[in-house]
Amino acid sequence: MKKTIPSTLALGALATLFAGFGVFATPALAVENIIKTYQSPRSSGMGGLKLTTGLYEENFYGNPARVTANPKFKVTILDPMAETNTHLPGAISALTGSGDIIKNLGSTSGDSVHGRLQTTMPAVYFGLGEKVKLNMAIGLLTSSQFDFDLRRSFQIDPAAIVDVGPALTAGYRFLENDALSVGVTVHATYR
Repeated sequence: MKKTIPSTLALGALATLFAGFGVFATPALAVENIIKTYQSPRSSGMGGLKLTTGLYEENFYGNPARVTANPKFKVTILDPMAETNTHLPGAISALTGSGDIIKNLGSTSGDSVHGRLQTTMPAVYFGLGEKVKLNMAIGLLTSSQFDFDLRRSFQIDPAAIVDVGPALTAGYRFLENDALSVGVTVHATYR
């Protein structure tokens, strides 16, 4: 016995298959800007992953238990990270370029311009060696983010956020051969 599939069902299945490959995909647009918390360059490079095996500045937001694995005592004076999207260089050249500034700025309409600068400044990491079970870290975290969107209706939607505050991380090793580390981070942030 031979059965046929109705043509609308077959087309729907085919459209679903192609949509999975992005043939019929439409771009997703956010209504408001996404305000990001502090994250290290390593976390940013890993797509915003928060649970990492990183050391030092990762202890403040990534994985506080890893403060027990910091290999040595360390003091950082300035630890900057900059982030931008691809529209920022074009917007800067439009503003600083020759010719009519309004016309140059109008050429950037519809593009969301994003930039972020963050620092861990200063920070002290107490990697006190294998015999000490309690390790700590303290630092001042600063994250400055701006988003500027000139809509196609020529309405300007600016946003700038600055977060500043200290972070204190403490971690303790337990069990035989220090097989378990537990850590906690306390943040105080002013926006």
